[in-house]
Amino acid sequence: MTSSFSFFRLLFWIISVFFQTIKSLLIPNIPLPPPHFPLLHVPYLPLGRIIDFMEPDALVSLSFCSRKTHSVIKTHRRAPFDGRLCVSGYDNNLSFRTLQNRNCVLNVNSSSAFITSEEREEMEYVRMNRLHVGVYRSNGNLVLRWHGDPMGGLKETTDYVTNLFNIDVSEICVFKDAIKMIEWVNRRQKTPLKKVVYTNCVIPSEK
Repeated sequence: MTSSFSFFRLLFWIISVFFQTIKSLLIPNIPLPPPHFPLLHVPYLPLGRIIDFMEPDALVSLSFCSRKTHSVIKTHRRAPFDGRLCVSGYDNNLSFRTLQNRNCVLNVNSSSAFITSEEREEMEYVRMNRLHVGVYRSNGNLVLRWHGDPMGGLKETTDYVTNLFNIDVSEICVFKDAIKMIEWVNRRQKTPLKKVVYTNCVIPSEK
């Protein structure tokens, strides 16, 4: 009964957001108050099931909303991860890799990386590990835009994701400074790496 009631509360919230959006389009000059977010008021049992059902990248996005959402995800997520958390020094991303797919969770770019005008308009700033980071979507992936060294941003992001989901890195993919990356992962966790992939990006000459 409680689960059904919580589902209807969530459905009512979605409907209210829809109607408020329609009103804002019809009357653009009148600001409307933001609707209440009912997910945090759902009882623990259905809340845990909702969180377990969500994809990792959606949970990461939700964790950026507030400290409370971060705490709720970290506390109530119980679904096991079917795969490996891969930290890639080649394309600066974190992904959950399985035999069936390679879902990218986060991609890290430096502030000098190319970004389209649409992505720049949609980019918002969030707080991660006491730092403010730009966040936007690109080709369906969640991208964090760091100022400075992207490898430093990748390490900060790795700390954030592993802390949020309470997991360790099990795979790394590098194309240079492989030893440094392996040593860094081994220092930060007790679980040994299961796989290391080295990618040679040197383009052969015509000779």
